[in-house]
Amino acid sequence: MTGLPAPAADRRLAESVQGRRQPFPSVEDALLDLVHVGGGPIPRLTEGTWSRLAGLAVREQIWPLVFAAIQSRPGAEVPAGARAALEQSTQRTAAYVRAAYEQLAAALKGLREAGVTPALIKGAALARFAYTDAALRPFSDLDVLIPARDRAATGRALAAAGYVTAGTDRRVLEEAGEQTYWDPSWRRAPIDVHWRFDAAPVCLGLDYEAILRRAGAQTIGTEPVLLLSPADTLVALCAHFVKHLWGGQPRLRYLRDIAEVARRLPVDWDRVMKTAVEAPMTRSPLRNALSAAARVTGAPIPADVISRLAPSRGVSVDRRLTALTCRRILRRQTWPFPAVVQIAAMRWLDKDTWEIYPKLGRAVASMRWHRIIAAAGGRSRSAWPPQRHRLVPVLRRKINY
Repeated sequence: MTGLPAPAADRRLAESVQGRRQPFPSVEDALLDLVHVGGGPIPRLTEGTWSRLAGLAVREQIWPLVFAAIQSRPGAEVPAGARAALEQSTQRTAAYVRAAYEQLAAALKGLREAGVTPALIKGAALARFAYTDAALRPFSDLDVLIPARDRAATGRALAAAGYVTAGTDRRVLEEAGEQTYWDPSWRRAPIDVHWRFDAAPVCLGLDYEAILRRAGAQTIGTEPVLLLSPADTLVALCAHFVKHLWGGQPRLRYLRDIAEVARRLPVDWDRVMKTAVEAPMTRSPLRNALSAAARVTGAPIPADVISRLAPSRGVSVDRRLTALTCRRILRRQTWPFPAVVQIAAMRWLDKDTWEIYPKLGRAVASMRWHRIIAAAGGRSRSAWPPQRHRLVPVLRRKINY
C-alpha cells in the first residue's frame, strides 16, 4: 500500500510556524524530528534548547519516546543534564506503569466478579498492546469502555474496591459519556469508566455495542479484559484527538499513537471505511487525525483511505483544516474559539444538521463563563469540557507519578 507523502518533507511544518529557517532547529522542529517514526539523526541543538526540548517533551507526555530516540539514533551529542532529566522521567514512568497494571488487574478481578468484562482503551491499552515497550507510552489513569447497561454494576464493584466518585450532575455525566473513580488514599491510579468515546456537543453516532462485539479477548495478569480491534482503536484515537482540540491538552502523543497502531497492528482499513459510512460524522475526524498523523509522525496511512474519506464539498476548507491541525499541534489554546470554529467547519464538511451550530455556540459561551468565574476565584456548578470532572487534575498531581 502507498502511504501519504513522506513526512521527512513535512518537517518544514515547524519552519512554516517559525517563518524562516534557523541556524539551529527550533525546539518544536527538533521535537517533531525525534518523535517521527522515520528515525532521523539527533538534531544539533544548543544546551539551552535541549533543556527547553526536555521540558516540552514532558509537557506533551512523550518524554520516553524522546529518550528512546536519543539512545538509539546517531547524530549530535545530547547534553548530560537533558539526557539525565529524560532518563529519570522515563525510569519513573516504567515504575508507574508496572504498578498501574497491578492495580488494573485487581480492579478487573472485582469487575469480573460483578459480571462485567470491560474493554481497555486509551493509554493503558496502547502501552501494553501497541508499543514495543509499555514504558514508552505514559498514562496517568486507567480507561475502560463498558456497555451503558453495566454502569450501575461497575460503580458498585469499584465502590466495593475502595474507589469513590464525585456527585456530578447527571446531565453532565450523560454529555461526558464517562465517570471517574479514584482512591481517596491517592495510592492507586484513577479509573475512567467510559460508555462512549465522544462527548457532547460533538457526538459522532458510533455503535458502541457493535464496537464491543468486535473486541478481542486479552488478559492483564490473570484477569480477562477486552481489547478493541485495531480499526476501532484508530476510530477511538481520532475521536479523542478531536475531543481534545479545544481542551489545551497534549495532542502530539495521539498522533504517535495512531502511528504505532497503523504500523504494528493488523488494521482492517475496510472496517475503518465502514465505520465512516455507518457514522458519517466520523469522516472529518478520521480524515483530519489520520492525515495529521501521517504528516507529523510518519504514520503509514494508506493514501487511498484518505482519498476515500475526502469530503463531497469544501475540499479547500478541508486542506486548510489539516494544515492548521499540523501547525498548531504543539500550541496550547487556552481560548477555545479557534478550535470550536474548526469543529464547526468539520461538521459542515460532514453535512451535519443546523442544530449543531447553536450547540457549539452554547459550548463557547459556557467555556467563557467558566473562565470568567475561575478568574474571579469563584466556583461554577460544573466544569468544561464536561468529560472531565474538575477534581481529576488535582487527583493526578497527588498521585506519585
